[in-house]
Amino acid sequence: MRISQPVKKCTSAKKVIVVGAGNVAIDAARSCLRLGADVTIVYRRDKDEMPANSHEINDATDETINFMFLSAPYRILGNEKGKVAGLEIHKMHFDGFDNAGRKKTGRYRRKCNR
Repeated sequence: MRISQPVKKCTSAKKVIVVGAGNVAIDAARSCLRLGADVTIVYRRDKDEMPANSHEINDATDETINFMFLSAPYRILGNEKGKVAGLEIHKMHFDGFDNAGRKKTGRYRRKCNR
């Protein structure tokens, strides 16, 4: 296969968050890294439960991709121009096992006065 246009460095997205931990998510994260972005993968379970192939996970780790485990996207944050400005993330915790024997996760909830 021949690429018709040369690959250019990423100029608009300096920081990229990829949600999920399958092979496609790892490939997307590694591609964004090669285009010059600072990349973080957000996954709601532990590293040992990532569905991606182990060699993909190891390669992503070696390439300095950041991982946030036990973390779940909650809300996409926008700026005044209607563009994505961030992602609000809830930290999860281990909460026993489900009926299928998989680890269950729960969200931390914190209350405050203000």
